[in-house]
Amino acid sequence: METTASSKRSFLFRLAKLIEIKGLSQRKAAALTGIAQPDLSKLLRGHFSGFSMDRLVQAILALGSNVEIRAKKPTVNRRGRARVMAEAIAKTKQ
Repeated sequence: METTASSKRSFLFRLAKLIEIKGLSQRKAAALTGIAQPDLSKLLRGHFSGFSMDRLVQAILALGSNVEIRAKKPTVNRRGRARVMAEAIAKTKQ
């Protein structure tokens, strides 16, 4: 089962990858996402406490990526799982 922390890490990885692929500086990425640059720096170094899943999703959306969250019908009598999946992101420069 993927925990909230590992889900956040997955979203953080996608956010960092988007910033890299788009060739954005931290300052530009901060302006686009609405996250203060010092906070973005901490976030990109893996310090995500204080950042909600919603805030991470909003940052990814602000960089132009789609986010899809699905709830599936349970198949067994156990607690559900959470997964973060991403399609391949094409390299584009802004």
